[in-house]
Order: sequence, then structure tokens, then C-alpha cells
Amino acid sequence: MTPSPLIADLRSDTVTRPTPAMREAMATAEVGDDVYGEDPNVNALQHELAHLTGFEAGLFMPSGSMTNQVAATCTPHLSPAAPDAKNLFPPPIKKLG
Repeated sequence: MTPSPLIADLRSDTVTRPTPAMREAMATAEVGDDVYGEDPNVNALQHELAHLTGFEAGLFMPSGSMTNQVAATCTPHLSPAAPDAKNLFPPPIKKLG
């Protein structure tokens, strides 16, 4: 059996290069502000994933970093790397000059 080619490499949001069809889909997609619940694609994705997993609701997070921060912040007792979540947030950036 020959493995099928990858559609997307999900190791990082910086690895996959969009194809022309992906760019076209992005350019023509119906959009809205997901913070206010107005993005129909995000709403549909969250609804479908909640349905598939048996949860009341779903929450889309656009990156693994965001997901890791939310998970460790919400469940610090489960994260040996962040017992008090202090190491999740980078130190303030100092202004140069």
C-alpha cells in the first residue's frame, strides 16, 4: 500500500505552503469577526468538532502555541512544566536605545 501524499504538514503553522486552490479559498471565503461569533467558517468548524467529540461546544485555536498556553493555564495542576503557569508568558520586551 502506497501512502497518500500530505495535504498539509501540521507540525507547524509555518511549514505548509498554500497551493493556488488554498489561496483562492482564502480569498473568496465568507468572513466575519470570530471574537464576536460572526465568522461562519469558524462557527461551523467549532460546531462540527463539538458534535464529533460529544462536547457541548468547541473552540478553534489557530496555533499549537495558543492551545498549549490555554491548556496549561486552565489546568496547571496537570502540567509539570507549568505548576503555576508563570513560565508560559515571555518576559516583557525592553525598549532598545
